[in-house]
Amino acid sequence: MPLLKKRHNRGFLFSVIVMLFIILLMQVYEISSYNRILLEKSKAKIKALENSVKITRSISNNFYYNNPAIDNRILPFSFNIDKNIFDINVELPINKNRILTYYDLINSYEIFLEKGSNYLGYIIDINVPKNADWNGNDKKIYFTIEPICTNFFIEDENKIWLEECNEDKIKKVGVKIKIPAGLGHDFNNIQCTFQEYTGCPQEDYNTQKRDLYFYLEVDSSECEKCFLSNNIIKAHIKKEQENKVVINCLGNDCTSDRIEILLNPLIIVKQKENEILVNISLESDVNIDNFYFASYEIYSKNPMLEVETKKDK
Repeated sequence: MPLLKKRHNRGFLFSVIVMLFIILLMQVYEISSYNRILLEKSKAKIKALENSVKITRSISNNFYYNNPAIDNRILPFSFNIDKNIFDINVELPINKNRILTYYDLINSYEIFLEKGSNYLGYIIDINVPKNADWNGNDKKIYFTIEPICTNFFIEDENKIWLEECNEDKIKKVGVKIKIPAGLGHDFNNIQCTFQEYTGCPQEDYNTQKRDLYFYLEVDSSECEKCFLSNNIIKAHIKKEQENKVVINCLGNDCTSDRIEILLNPLIIVKQKENEILVNISLESDVNIDNFYFASYEIYSKNPMLEVETKKDK
């Protein structure tokens, strides 16, 4: 009897061990299956995220303007890229219809994208500026020049400006203003306010100086009533200083509104009345790669996989 009892205990212990081993194997299998499911979900999310990024990038590419011959037809100004030099040409005041047309273009594009926004299961939400015609109150749009990280703003038809987010890239800023004939302009005075100069400076470019070099030329040769003598201004300036040039008319019978060129943050040009032609040229240490519309946001979302990407302005 003791021998049978001992064998019975051993058999019971062996059964318990086998049972525990089976339970352990089942738990390992469950954990392995769970991890496999998690892995597959993670792979699906990664793939979905990659697709989401591709979608937002594809949409964003339509806001890049790197072909002036084509893009200048739709923008409210014209531009040109020549290696490390970026030129903007604009009439001030800007033709209001050209600004309204551009608002119509970007808002129509928003509607087109959102109405057909089922890109492989992704929901697209894009936000662009809306003026009064589009039930909004936005008055400012801007574009970005890369890699010099400089933004070009149009606030309304009377004011444009550029500002940098990287102050080490631009070495020269040139402004050329042409005063057309037949518009009644009667400018006869140029007034300069420079913190380090008396009057309007006439300093040539010095490669040894690291300060920004500013160059202004006012062409009034076609203006019948304009009399401007000191029509070229040039100087090295510190960007943090408040420097300004005003082109106006002095006298009792003047009709022209003043033109203002403010040199902070980078350059601001303001003109309210009769048209003038403005060229702004930026010369950088590096070649210009891209120019694009930056006043927008894009959201791309896959609700089934809880994946969302956002591209800021």
